[in-house]
Amino acid sequence: MTVAAAAVGLREVERTRSAEAVVEAVRQSTVASQIAGRIVDLPFDVGDRVKKGDVIARIDERAATQALEWKKFPHTLPDSVYFELPNRVRTLLAELIGGRPEEVAVTAGA
Repeated sequence: MTVAAAAVGLREVERTRSAEAVVEAVRQSTVASQIAGRIVDLPFDVGDRVKKGDVIARIDERAATQALEWKKFPHTLPDSVYFELPNRVRTLLAELIGGRPEEVAVTAGA
């Protein structure tokens, strides 16, 4: 048997250990909007750090503006009239085309 000789010397050796683990955030938040709308900008990804005051999402301002305008709209008639309006339109359309109101679909336009 042949044995190779090597010089002994002092050197640094990296000491590591491997382990499997799940890392969870210590602090996290759930974010919700007070108004409905289409998100047009989302500059952060899941897991990104954000600072206080950072804008984390932008909502299409047209939808927000419409929602605010609706709240300012002077409702001069009782709410029941506004909720009953689609049924009245459905009845009038049915009379016009010679059908029954339940056969007419009324949807909001874009």
